[in-house]
Amino acid sequence: MVARRGLVPLASGPREWRQIGIRDLGMTIAIREMGPADISACRLLLSQLGYDLTLQEVKRRYDAIREKQDHAVFVGEQDGRVVALLRLYERPAFDKPPEVIVQALVVDQNWRGTGVGKSMMNMAEIRRSFILQSDWL
Repeated sequence: MVARRGLVPLASGPREWRQIGIRDLGMTIAIREMGPADISACRLLLSQLGYDLTLQEVKRRYDAIREKQDHAVFVGEQDGRVVALLRLYERPAFDKPPEVIVQALVVDQNWRGTGVGKSMMNMAEIRRSFILQSDWL
């Protein structure tokens, strides 16, 4: 069972999210929007998948994503350490409500199989619910 607490879009808009704690399998992971201070940790996560990017390249890509209002990047923290990365974007459609697409999900190799990925996907579902409420009410 997943218990969600503390997720509330701030009054200034959907780009700003307070931290959320998700308890899954007896573990709590803090999920929050990625910030510039997380670039180095996310570079290490991406390298575990074989993406050998420089710090400058990851920063350039992060900055490009941040400019897009319909894109979001979240990190998952365990004991103050970034252990996961989730990149989402919204896709509008004529024939159905807008979708939230998971572009990337990376879990630190030492945390795979612990429920961290599931918790990150729960954040994607929360984001989707927020988009549907704001766009379709």
